[in-house]
Amino acid sequence: MPRCLAHLAHERQALLLVAERPTDSGAVVEGVVGAELRDDMLFVFGLRVLESAKKQGLGRLLMAAVCSRAHAHFGGRATHMATVTVPINTAALKIITHHMPHELGRIDIWPASDALAAYEEAIGWPQNQATRQHTLLGSILGALEVLQSDSHAAALLPQWERATDASEVARALVQLRSQQPSCSQAGTGTCAQQQEAEQAGASSSGAQGAEQHHHAQASLPAALRGWLPFFYDMFPPGSKWGLQQIGEGGVYLLRGKQADAQPGASSSSEASPVYQGVLVLSKSMEGRRHTAGITARDGSVIHSALLLAHSWQPHFLAFID
Repeated sequence: MPRCLAHLAHERQALLLVAERPTDSGAVVEGVVGAELRDDMLFVFGLRVLESAKKQGLGRLLMAAVCSRAHAHFGGRATHMATVTVPINTAALKIITHHMPHELGRIDIWPASDALAAYEEAIGWPQNQATRQHTLLGSILGALEVLQSDSHAAALLPQWERATDASEVARALVQLRSQQPSCSQAGTGTCAQQQEAEQAGASSSGAQGAEQHHHAQASLPAALRGWLPFFYDMFPPGSKWGLQQIGEGGVYLLRGKQADAQPGASSSSEASPVYQGVLVLSKSMEGRRHTAGITARDGSVIHSALLLAHSWQPHFLAFID
């Protein structure tokens, strides 16, 4: 079994369904999907199908299997089921919404896939690792300039602080997602913010021939609004994974002032802390990349989070909601 699958099945005790094709040299894993009990929720993650096995119904088969088996596998301890994906992954969206139409959350990904692929090919990744002389942001024409020209983002950069309390992180995430402009009645989408973030990369990467993101509506089920964004994934701040990230200093909060509170806020909310952003800097074993999970109030906060991630690692993938 591949190392990352063994880690998921044995160390994290996830339900892992694997589709294999027998060959003369041994079984070939053609598809995989997992489910894990997080708080009182069954979270479905990691739906992957080999390129050579796509368009044969394998993804639908795996999703149907995990949805039908997960509740029994975890002894009926979950009250509901949910998952997230990125809008650009249209095939996964079709498969997941067929089985989980009301439990699907959507977060965005940056940079555009073509820009990321071009950068990783140029540095020879994964055999070679990125260096400060060849950074991701530096490889995307105009991206670093756009970020650095945002004076408000520059002013916010030193204000990010490492989080120490999982409950505060959850409150910050719920507050931010509750205040974000909605793209649909079903969720807390941040289309306007994501379009601003794309000015730091999608249009610039387009100058290098990279496709620009088309932002489908981004939303999260209510039960996920206090969860940390990760690599095609989300975790509760108080989970084992979330506490590990906080303990290692990888979760940041950007606190605001009361003057930054949303107009029309109630007196009780005015007495509560105001948050402008949450940032998770981590590494995905499954994705083999460093990641920046960003939940932000506006485009300048996204820009400052990207700059902080850039100072942390020269090569990273951002997930933004």
